[in-house]
Amino acid sequence: MNKRVFYSDNGDIRDLSVNLNKYDETESSFNYVAGEDFIYIGARLPFNSLYIKLIDKNTLPANMYVEVFDGDSWNFVNELIDETGAFHVSGHITFVPDRDSGWSREDTSGDGDNIPGLESLKIYDRYWMRISFDADLSLGCSLSWVGSIFSDDSDLGSEYPDLVKTSVLTSFKAAKTNWEEQHVKAAQVIEQDLMINGVIVDPGQMLEREDYRLASVQKVAEIVFNAFGDDYIDQRQRAREEYQKRLSSPVKKIDKNANGIEEVSESLDNTSGWLSR
Repeated sequence: MNKRVFYSDNGDIRDLSVNLNKYDETESSFNYVAGEDFIYIGARLPFNSLYIKLIDKNTLPANMYVEVFDGDSWNFVNELIDETGAFHVSGHITFVPDRDSGWSREDTSGDGDNIPGLESLKIYDRYWMRISFDADLSLGCSLSWVGSIFSDDSDLGSEYPDLVKTSVLTSFKAAKTNWEEQHVKAAQVIEQDLMINGVIVDPGQMLEREDYRLASVQKVAEIVFNAFGDDYIDQRQRAREEYQKRLSSPVKKIDKNANGIEEVSESLDNTSGWLSR
């Protein structure tokens, strides 16, 4: 499980990890009260971006805060970009951990010590962040999934305009309105390919999601053409070849020292041809 996710309802901890690590329509609802509640996320390595998919959305005005734990205390991140608008729409949150305080890998002890707010848990070796808001959210606001996504239907339509037509979507699946599930799958394949080939050991090291947008478009197209069968074998092969070329292109920003911060030295020159899938 890539990330552990917990909701603290005035100190009463609820584990949302199973639901929110699986992309489907299962939802985890909560009634967020400002000053009392938090959403905690634990990862094996630091990260600086997270996509949050919502089902029932917040309609009340609020501002999001993000903090990370440095081993002693919670510290606010810098350069927070909340594309969800305080859980008003599904979208990314992006941030930079504070360079002075840092971000520390910690165990939660389960005996009342260590990480404030997570005293009742016993979980080893995670980097912890927490999300809060400066006002109450709508009753029944619900999350469906947290993870990575590198492209959307606008990106896909710019290269494959026919694929975003309603007739094509509904021929894939009745009442289908977008390719979001396939964009999620493409992101998972990209992460796996980079790990298999030794470029990263954890998706959190991928510091700039824009680096993978064009490759993701081709992987989504390949997934779609594959589902449509042998009549599209040529299109599928071309998309696969273009995916391999784009993902193997040089200069990817990789978090080599596991601090969640993009530094000048952290660019990777890939040798084209390393990718085989």
